[in-house]
Amino acid sequence: MKKIIAVLAAVMMFASVATACGVSDPLNTTEAPTTAESTTEEVTEPQVDINDYSDTFEDLCKYMTDMTYVSGEPTEMTAELIGAKEGKKYSFNYGGGTVTAEFYVFDLDNLDETGEKTIADVKANGKFKIGNLPETEAVLSDNGKYLMVYRDTAYDVSKPDSQNTIRYNEVMEAFKSFGK
Repeated sequence: MKKIIAVLAAVMMFASVATACGVSDPLNTTEAPTTAESTTEEVTEPQVDINDYSDTFEDLCKYMTDMTYVSGEPTEMTAELIGAKEGKKYSFNYGGGTVTAEFYVFDLDNLDETGEKTIADVKANGKFKIGNLPETEAVLSDNGKYLMVYRDTAYDVSKPDSQNTIRYNEVMEAFKSFGK
């Protein structure tokens, strides 16, 4: 009986490892273009006017989606961990990398101690910390109401002309200026 249980456990462990290794992004709903597609298609910028959006969390997420800076269905985040009111996370592929973009909104008139610390830490050094976890790089919007965590596995600061570095800079600029 012990051998059967051991064999079943080994099979289940192998199956879970094999499955996990084969899934690059379970939340992804878009496919990265092939090299041929990305070099032959004409890239057009979306026709979006920031003035058409109100200073709300819903419109921030809509604006970033309309600008094609994020895609896919967002996941609700546990925003209270950083003292925020609400949070969403997008995961998708872009330019050969996997991108995660998290957005949070703070009620600046009703911040708890955790929210005050998160905002102060991001203002001071561009990072915040949750418990014993490693620090997380983040950026605040110019109005201080929104926080973004943006990670791109293909982003390389040493390659300023790369597609992902250019996109990273565009995303930062668009996010910071939202809600002015």
